[in-house]
Amino acid sequence: MKEARYISKSESDRWSVELSFNGGSEAGKGNPSNTDVKIRLLSKVNEQWLSSPWQLEWERSLGNIEMPTGAWNGIYLAEIVNNLLFFASSNSVICISPETGKELWKVCTGNTPIYKILPSKNNDSIIIYNGYYGFENIGGKGNIIKLNLEGENIWRADLPSEKDIYANPPYYKGGDLYSNSWDCFQCKISEENGAIIEKQFTK
Repeated sequence: MKEARYISKSESDRWSVELSFNGGSEAGKGNPSNTDVKIRLLSKVNEQWLSSPWQLEWERSLGNIEMPTGAWNGIYLAEIVNNLLFFASSNSVICISPETGKELWKVCTGNTPIYKILPSKNNDSIIIYNGYYGFENIGGKGNIIKLNLEGENIWRADLPSEKDIYANPPYYKGGDLYSNSWDCFQCKISEENGAIIEKQFTK
């Protein structure tokens, strides 16, 4: 199996966060057993200068946990929202304080690895997308969930139909939240409760 070292990163004026892991680089081959997942935090030495170097604050190993396959199609596994750090640790989200390095909470969002952490448009919550392949519905709901910054569940998205699933990560278009389903529906999802406001067949 051909392998690559994948890195997902996010940056603010002060912080830079990274999550890295070993993944397969060939379609359909999956990941190696030694994913060697690591997270790290860098801080800008001088926030007033664009050319300021970064310094390492800390680096941690999360071990050989299950991570997304097909990472070359896009992953967003590390985010900074309201001066909090969010990392995808397999099928869970970890929230860490950059000031202290302390883990504030950890929440499992489904039975499959997370492919995307998306800050809400108001930066007051995060939207999580678990991989669709093998995902087990939770109460008939889908593989997109919204958490507040304290790790509490705000909603889990409705599905377009009982047998459908979200096959693409959520995204914003014109200020509205969307995701596309396996059965080729583009769904506009309510930011308030996760209900489908409208859906359009796209194939």
